[in-house]
Amino acid sequence: MAEPRFVTLEEAKAQVVVDEDVGLHDDRLGRLIVAAELWAEEFLNRPLGDLVTATGGDELREDVKSAILLHVEFEFDPDAQKDATIQAAERLLWPHRIELGI
Repeated sequence: MAEPRFVTLEEAKAQVVVDEDVGLHDDRLGRLIVAAELWAEEFLNRPLGDLVTATGGDELREDVKSAILLHVEFEFDPDAQKDATIQAAERLLWPHRIELGI
């Protein structure tokens, strides 16, 4: 399995409200993080690495990270408001999309 690059397991657990000490969902959340990061890159038409903060390192912009976490929540929680959650994630990413075409 690929490793998440920008969102940590702890951040995902906080998003979906899972106790950090409980490892029951770790593998699933890890896969969902990787899938959400790939989804974001596809939606943006660019690598996430283009959107790290000005301070450098591997710290992703907060709006982009929040969108990824919303996507994780969307996939993890069967009771989540699916349409509203994914639309909120897309709104956060929209200003960073490139090559939209006409």
